[in-house]
Amino acid sequence: GLSAKRIHQDLVSDHGFTGSYQSVKRCVHGLAQQLELPHRRIECAPGEEMQVDFGQGAPVIDEQGKRRRPHLFRAVLSHSRKGYSEAVWRQDTETFIRCCENAYRHFGGVSRTTVVDNLKAAVLEADWFDPSLNPKMAEFARHYGTVVLPTQPARPEHKGKVEAGVKFAQNNALKGRTFRSLADQNQFLSEWERTVADTRIHGTVRQQVGTLFAANLLKGSAPNACGQWIEQMHKTLLFGFEIQWLLYRISRRFCRHPSEAKVTGHKH
Repeated sequence: GLSAKRIHQDLVSDHGFTGSYQSVKRCVHGLAQQLELPHRRIECAPGEEMQVDFGQGAPVIDEQGKRRRPHLFRAVLSHSRKGYSEAVWRQDTETFIRCCENAYRHFGGVSRTTVVDNLKAAVLEADWFDPSLNPKMAEFARHYGTVVLPTQPARPEHKGKVEAGVKFAQNNALKGRTFRSLADQNQFLSEWERTVADTRIHGTVRQQVGTLFAANLLKGSAPNACGQWIEQMHKTLLFGFEIQWLLYRISRRFCRHPSEAKVTGHKH
């Protein structure tokens, strides 16, 4: 937009305005405080983006009556809005990585980009232009062939799809419920995703979520969210092993046979 100085100049030259520049400046400042910057929704191609975030899960009350609230991890594919939910006790790096891996497995593939909040499990130093990722998260992303994109600090609208997805899961699936164990809550969430979240008509895309997801699979444009990486991901899951969260691949001929790994190296 125009600056207050330019507006004052135009008012004087074009309309014979006799007021001071300071009066125009005060008026412009007042309008700027009233008007919010517009937020435009960005839609993505199939397999392009997965957004992830944490919220609060439903209470778990054990046999001794102890009440605990787990964290609710939720991942949403930005094109179809298909989601994955998992209740966990911690938000450390290992748990976060495992949740992301479970989401990839649930969707059947890996998105080209994974949008995350600036939680310490994934991001050591938040910076809009040059964020510093947790080394384990960076290695995990390299292994699966996805690019981790942290949002700008204090800008939840940069991951608005999963923000809405977390609220939807909390209000529709978990609100008013309690569970006897974390496993019970996750079993319920899995069934809820299949019978409720996937069958709803999403207000933005105006299609049934599960049908839109499956349509991309049937058309072959992006099978299960990321066709070109499905084979690579399955090899990793079925023919790999991990040592201290470092992932290695082994030959197919050793599949379903006992294997030994000898680890050597120097301490750092």
